[in-house]
Amino acid sequence: MKVLVAIQDEKCVDVLGAYMRKYPWPTPVEFRVLHVIHPVRVNSYMSLLPAPLTDNIAAQRKKAGEAVAKQLAEQLRESFPGIPVEEQIVEGEAKSEIVDQLTDWNADLVLLGSHGKHGLMGSVSRTVVAHSPCSAIVVPVQAHDRKSSKEKIHIII
Repeated sequence: MKVLVAIQDEKCVDVLGAYMRKYPWPTPVEFRVLHVIHPVRVNSYMSLLPAPLTDNIAAQRKKAGEAVAKQLAEQLRESFPGIPVEEQIVEGEAKSEIVDQLTDWNADLVLLGSHGKHGLMGSVSRTVVAHSPCSAIVVPVQAHDRKSSKEKIHIII
């Protein structure tokens, strides 16, 4: 089973890492941790910035993305010794890049967090679920942020 794990930030690393350690994965399984770097938009006020400044922003985004992907990948390698775990960093729009990676890698499952900024599922998770060529598990990140909430909702599609 090929499992693509799309992560956005450290909150996703914590929540998805905890979820994955508890999930009964079938064997054989392999994981790909994907982080999509949002491109620096050079328009409006950004067009006034010199290229070295926008290059620095892009480099910082890449460094942060590599750090979160590596963090989750290391957790998975430690929790599941002998299971292949790879990291992948791509630049683009998260919605389309995740779906493209699912198709290109021929994934069997996508696991992603949802910050739920626009309801139960965020715009990225909603789009990925709608266009995914495989099954999807969406783990709400916001529910884990609320200390008073003991319910954990997982949307499995």
